[in-house]
Amino acid sequence: MSKKIILGLLLLLALPSFGQQLLIEALYYDPQEKLAGIERKYMIEGNEVYVYYGNSLAFCIKRNRCYSGDTTILNEEYYTILEKSVQKKYQDYLYNDYMDDEESEEENRLPLILNNTMTIPLDSLFFEESRACYFVNGFPIKAEDFNSKHQKHILVTGIRSTQKITYHHYFMREWPTPYATDTVSWNKDSTVVTWHYKRVKWEPFITKYVIHGKNLTTIYDDTIVRQVEYLYGKNIFSNLFTSHLLYNDLLYVNDLLFFERRPEVRITSKKNATIITYCYDHKKRVIESEHRNNGQYIGKTLYRYIEE
Repeated sequence: MSKKIILGLLLLLALPSFGQQLLIEALYYDPQEKLAGIERKYMIEGNEVYVYYGNSLAFCIKRNRCYSGDTTILNEEYYTILEKSVQKKYQDYLYNDYMDDEESEEENRLPLILNNTMTIPLDSLFFEESRACYFVNGFPIKAEDFNSKHQKHILVTGIRSTQKITYHHYFMREWPTPYATDTVSWNKDSTVVTWHYKRVKWEPFITKYVIHGKNLTTIYDDTIVRQVEYLYGKNIFSNLFTSHLLYNDLLYVNDLLFFERRPEVRITSKKNATIITYCYDHKKRVIESEHRNNGQYIGKTLYRYIEE
């Protein structure tokens, strides 16, 4: 039996027991207060499993960490949850925003899933891709991407000195084919990061990142192009590198996962300003976030924590 099938079967067997290991549930509402998506986080045999349910699309991300000396390896696997009713349509919506299709026959299934009056029949889990990121003393120095056949197709290696690291990017074909080189340097207190990008057939360019407290400013060509204020000021420097290596090009984005990593308060660019306000429970945990773009209400998220 192939590794792909074994992995799929292991996850499939674990999925029905999710309810016993549910940790967090996030409910996403659109501007009309209609439930638009459900995300749930589970812990299964040491793995963090994030599941997304849309009106027609469902997927999950499995994460785990392993250790070797001073190296931490973060593994992520991406699966599409296929149902018989959507298998025929799968190729059409895989790379499109299928969950916004108003003609979907299952447009109103989310309230049923939320109330546990509807269970999605998990006919198969389709393995899409996986990623591994290697951290030495908390700093990412290597990344590997694997395709749906578990073949390595991208490799990133880093060479680090005191305040500088050079990343070499390769396509893994018959032999490693370089396609990009990033040279990154930073100042003594890690508040100014200068990222030199060099891509094959592209003109090299430089982006500067400035960290001030809870704020991250992105500067390109001496112009501020984006400013982000985070809810917390910790790990902004390290998350900058992790985002480039591990989360630069994703098939599926899980908002709950990103909320846990780095919750945002304000995102401003040249034409847009998004403001997120939070409500907390007595344990100072976020239980609701309201989102506005240029002053207009665009939706909210409710968080529910399952007590141990």
